[in-house]
Amino acid sequence: MKLIVHLLHDDQPTGARIAKIDQWSGRALCVPRNALDEVQSRKELDGPCLYFLVTQTGVGSAPRVYVGEADGFRSRIKTHVATKDWWTSLVVFYSGDGSLTKSGIQYLESRCVTMLRDAGWCALENGNAPGLPTVPDEDVGGLEYFLKQVAILMPVLGYNIFAEAPASESGSDLAQDPAPAAAQHFDTVVCPARDDGFDSAFLGQRAWWAIRIAPHNLPKIRYVAMYRVAPSLRSRTTARWTGSSHIPERSRASTSSF
Repeated sequence: MKLIVHLLHDDQPTGARIAKIDQWSGRALCVPRNALDEVQSRKELDGPCLYFLVTQTGVGSAPRVYVGEADGFRSRIKTHVATKDWWTSLVVFYSGDGSLTKSGIQYLESRCVTMLRDAGWCALENGNAPGLPTVPDEDVGGLEYFLKQVAILMPVLGYNIFAEAPASESGSDLAQDPAPAAAQHFDTVVCPARDDGFDSAFLGQRAWWAIRIAPHNLPKIRYVAMYRVAPSLRSRTTARWTGSSHIPERSRASTSSF
């Protein structure tokens, strides 16, 4: 699987950007609140969209999230600007081929709200729990696949909203025990790369330098996502993780634990 993130206008990784996954019709537009002109310039957002309003005060803090659906997002976001002053970024998902429908985005909204409440990590701003709409049985599989891609893209874009609450935040008696980290749901590791390593190793050999990963987390890893660091912040790509517990001694000093 290949994931590409295009940085728009300012070449900043926290600025406006579009993410897509190879062979998937969905698109994600991620925009900080101070760059909403990017939203108004995109006519494709006049169709059915699933969106998230997000703010996070710091590393390790629970994100504050609102999930919504709109058939005409460019108009809807104006209302949220006027009535909700707490959010700092938005991520809006839409279909590049127009395959999403009104009932489809209502299905996705309902499923996302349920998933976020079950995870218990986010401060969810939705006042109600929208019920699942009636959709044709043959559409459910495609919508669940779309939802899966949403769950993959959100943490890559910087918003790991579907994760479970850390033990220290949830009030568990096991807060001092490192074991609860194994229970967190994740399947992607994100690593920085410079141009030479990105081109020759990651793209050329579909390989990367050894990464130290705790043995109990190895079965969870499905993707390794790379982003280019200075001087070229222009793309991010993922490859499927094949799994390996071997870490060469020469690499251990520069690798990170998960």
